[in-house]
Amino acid sequence: MAAGTPEGLDLRLKNACSAGEPLNPEVIRWLEESLGCRVLDHYGQTEIGMVICNHHALQHPVIAGSMGLSVPGFRIVALDDEGTEVGPGQTGQVALDRPASTLDWFQGYLNQVTSSRDPGRYYLTGDWAEIGPG
Repeated sequence: MAAGTPEGLDLRLKNACSAGEPLNPEVIRWLEESLGCRVLDHYGQTEIGMVICNHHALQHPVIAGSMGLSVPGFRIVALDDEGTEVGPGQTGQVALDRPASTLDWFQGYLNQVTSSRDPGRYYLTGDWAEIGPG
């Protein structure tokens, strides 16, 4: 964005993907206008891989600024300060429900703080998010 709109490019992109930091609406709008395609945001960590995605080939609504849906094989939830799963419209810490995630391979860190409500069940990412509509 800082370098300006690319001119004379013939990229023929259908989709663009982003992960690492959430995209703000201004960046999303600029990418769509400048590159002529939608940008899909994703979420993951080195420790657990990419676990939430807006996959371009799946038929689902893509909400601007949303990380998307749990990747098959993972159950991702958000937990409040007491370790209870929150519902749509509520904010909580992004957590991987380990027993319900068949592709979970990361055992966690030594002496990691886990949910006090159900110790060991969740891998806590340290990131916070709002659960979208069901």
